[in-house]
Amino acid sequence: MIYEIDMSYKKQKTKLISGNFKMGGKNPEGIEINVNNQYFTRDKKPWLPIMGEFHFSRYPNDFWESELLKMKAGGIQIVSTYVFWIHHEEKEGYFDWSDNKNLRRFVKLCSKHGLYTYPRIGPWCHGECRKGGFPDWLYDKCTPRTNDLKYLRYVHIFYSQIAKQLEGLLFKDGGPIIGIQLENELIDNPSHLLILKKIAQEVGLEVPLYTATGWGENGAKIPENEILPAFGAYPDQPWAQHIKKLPPQPHYFFHHMRNDTAIGCDLFNNAKMQESIDSDFIECYPYITCEIGPGVQVTYHRRPIIEADDVGAMVLTKIGSGVNLLGYYVYHGGSNPIGKTTMQETRDTGYPNDLPIISYDFQAPLGEFGQVREHYHILRQIHLFLKDFGEDLAPMISILPEDKPFNLEDIDTLRFAARIKGRKGYVFFNNYQRSISLPDKKNLKIKLKLEDEVIIMPDKGFTLESGAYFFWPFNMEIEEALLKYATVQPLCKIINDHETVYFFSETQGIDSEYIWVKKTIKSIEIDGDVNVTYESDFIKVSQLRAGTNCVINIKTINNRDVRVVTLTRCQALNAWKEKVLGEERLVLSQTHLAFERDSIILYGTNSQKMGFSVFPDFEEKMHCDVFLNVEQDGIFKRYTPIVDERKIPVQFELKSKPIVKSDLTNYLFIGKKQEHYAPEWNIQLPKNLFDDINDAFLKIYYIGDIAQMYIGDKLIADDFYTGKPWEISLKRFETELEKDLLTLKISPLYKGAWIYLEEWPVFDREKIVDLLEVEIMPEYKIKITKSDE
Repeated sequence: MIYEIDMSYKKQKTKLISGNFKMGGKNPEGIEINVNNQYFTRDKKPWLPIMGEFHFSRYPNDFWESELLKMKAGGIQIVSTYVFWIHHEEKEGYFDWSDNKNLRRFVKLCSKHGLYTYPRIGPWCHGECRKGGFPDWLYDKCTPRTNDLKYLRYVHIFYSQIAKQLEGLLFKDGGPIIGIQLENELIDNPSHLLILKKIAQEVGLEVPLYTATGWGENGAKIPENEILPAFGAYPDQPWAQHIKKLPPQPHYFFHHMRNDTAIGCDLFNNAKMQESIDSDFIECYPYITCEIGPGVQVTYHRRPIIEADDVGAMVLTKIGSGVNLLGYYVYHGGSNPIGKTTMQETRDTGYPNDLPIISYDFQAPLGEFGQVREHYHILRQIHLFLKDFGEDLAPMISILPEDKPFNLEDIDTLRFAARIKGRKGYVFFNNYQRSISLPDKKNLKIKLKLEDEVIIMPDKGFTLESGAYFFWPFNMEIEEALLKYATVQPLCKIINDHETVYFFSETQGIDSEYIWVKKTIKSIEIDGDVNVTYESDFIKVSQLRAGTNCVINIKTINNRDVRVVTLTRCQALNAWKEKVLGEERLVLSQTHLAFERDSIILYGTNSQKMGFSVFPDFEEKMHCDVFLNVEQDGIFKRYTPIVDERKIPVQFELKSKPIVKSDLTNYLFIGKKQEHYAPEWNIQLPKNLFDDINDAFLKIYYIGDIAQMYIGDKLIADDFYTGKPWEISLKRFETELEKDLLTLKISPLYKGAWIYLEEWPVFDREKIVDLLEVEIMPEYKIKITKSDE
């Protein structure tokens, strides 16, 4: 079956409007950040940035730097963060910017590692923080979220405090802060948003970019040309006020609807998608996001499990639909602080959902304790592409085919779209839908109708397997060689003084082939047994066996040498790119990496997978504290540290027989007054727990409703049961563990409870509570540095 998409100039007709927004700014080096109605610019070049949310006040400050390095290694360029008012002024007039609340130190660490920063200063933030982050005392003083003069005076004080913390750190001063988000989910008061912007500027918060959330029942009303609307999308809706399985979500379809009223429908009470409400945004504003959900936070009544492909397919589909700022909420999970009271959202505090007291894990790519999850790797593969090719992609508009799915239940029609500018672009495919298995799409061909040519790709057709999602290039310029199309996905490029190397990844279930325009190539040589066919206008390279030695050597018509490497899907998922020892390098590793100027940091829980391959190789001799085996791996050099595996014993015992708990003030049955059985277990750790390791993760397998971990009488972590094991980092509690024991409390799960679970356990009685297993996973850490010899 041939699917056609018209990408002629009449379909590409869009008007680029610059200079209409009251935004933009330069730093002391003369670098300018600005925006037009289609995309951002940096140093007057198109820019498609990647932004990830990390709440500094929800994470121990001793670990901020290591976590920021993880974010940077994952491809994040901008760190967004809420500034929760209640975290800093729980008592009126007493501001606390110390320790975990030290906004200034957090931003300076971002700057140290070359990360831009984007504070979301509220004053109302939501973020599942109690009362949207407003201090309790504020409600007795004024009418929040309005133009009440008393409220605005308090806002002025709060913003002034933020400005004081950020003095000298704004972009105009050479700092990393390039933008500010004002308020959150305010849908119908543009005058108030404009007042907030003016207050922010009055107190000194002058930045190139100002944004506000754009979603709402009829689309948020935004002050024209003053503030940019930013949008979002989540793979599930844990805020939905029912316990049924959700119908298919629109975020796995290519479309141009920016406004998803399902976000915030717990507050707006409306979950319809309306195409008409997006018309004001499409021509006037670039398509930017601040809340693409690479996970979701579970609520008490809804506990969805987000799989890695739920995230990867949604993100790729959004890029194909035209997104030009990829903003994640949240990219890094955290833990709610406890002040005079707990600070999570609950029904007792007037909100429709009950959240864990401590945990704000969000099933994020980087978890509550910094755990690296599978979708971190899937997203990093996309980020590598955006970093190297975003300048080309940003000006490309999204075009949809005429033949597209006719409703959310359509599982048979091919889901695809293209982004194009002029004659070059990318075709995006998605055959994945959360919670539904889509069938294979067989015998497909794509017909691209350009102004002066028609491209049919591939000529022999292909099968789009169930669950597959990827994109292919067409008319892609590889230096001076023109790639007519390829059935592989661009990954990244390495351009150094002595060589130019482009890396691609094979795509799921598809034979890898490249179709080159013959007149742009002087010669082509290929390592290995492949098929090369010379036609009148093209050179077809096919039957490639992907890997580190799958190299196409090209000499362009002007005698420039280019290498094209096709990696396996697994190698691409394990690919990291960073400047190390003065040169950009691509690193392949199954363990987790972070980079500093002169070193590579490896960390992971599998001692047998701590090796990595690097290209280009280090010219310097490298040093490692353990033995380092070195061997060739195709065009890469393979380094394998020899790490001794450590087995850490852990014991647990039932502290007492289940007893009836009726005083729940220090427990976690949020707003529930009935009695519960609450068995408790002591967990015994070895004394030498942290010897020769970086961290120790407690992995708890249990069945129940809600679990809490205590050290002595102090609650340190909690979890709503989903069926997945619960992980807790012990390193951050090292000092406290020297004084007190760990105690685990688990409440029972009742048969037929008003809770949505992906899979319920088998009940042999009315309620279940059981601790099945506890294990400790050691995390190893190795640093590879330049040798002093």
